[in-house]
Amino acid sequence: MNHRAVVRSVMLPALVATSLLAFAASAEPVFYTLELKVDPAKSAQFIEFMKAAAEDTRAFEGCQYFAILVNESDPSSVLFYEIWDSKADHEAYRAWRAETKFGEKIGPYLQGQAVATYYVKADD
Repeated sequence: MNHRAVVRSVMLPALVATSLLAFAASAEPVFYTLELKVDPAKSAQFIEFMKAAAEDTRAFEGCQYFAILVNESDPSSVLFYEIWDSKADHEAYRAWRAETKFGEKIGPYLQGQAVATYYVKADD
């Protein structure tokens, strides 16, 4: 095998793998919001329930930040603001929550449709 063949067969795959790892490490995080309308009579209970559940969310692999935000003029409007290492990490988290039937646990607190949105950062 000549020198060029060695470079192509050994070095090229190593360079590609290194480039992919560098890309993955430098990938931008994913920003996610979930807006919920809560039964006003149950909003305080809901917030306490979610504060306890937030511990598991914050500990989940890939979660960089998780906040529960309550509209100061309408406590029945709750927004979850999340930052994840990747969309795949967030999707794994959502799948876990579905497996544990978390939606059934929060269902009695909710009114109306949830609004979920993914964002990408547009500036430095």
